[in-house]
Amino acid sequence: MEVYADADAVELFVNDKLAGKSAAGEENRFKSEFDMIFEPGEIIAVAYTDVLETGQMTLHQVRKPGLCP
Repeated sequence: MEVYADADAVELFVNDKLAGKSAAGEENRFKSEFDMIFEPGEIIAVAYTDVLETGQMTLHQVRKPGLCP
């Protein structure tokens, strides 16, 4: 998964569990990358600059992408 952020680092939570923390910012082309297996539910990306939270985004996913209802 890729998360784009104008921040020093991004933490990624999947269903309230920390999936990892990755550097972002200009030196990483504003991109944090995470290796993960799809899991339905909620994904929260939290951006940090100088250890302060500077942003947060939530994505809700209920089924695997591409599957018909």
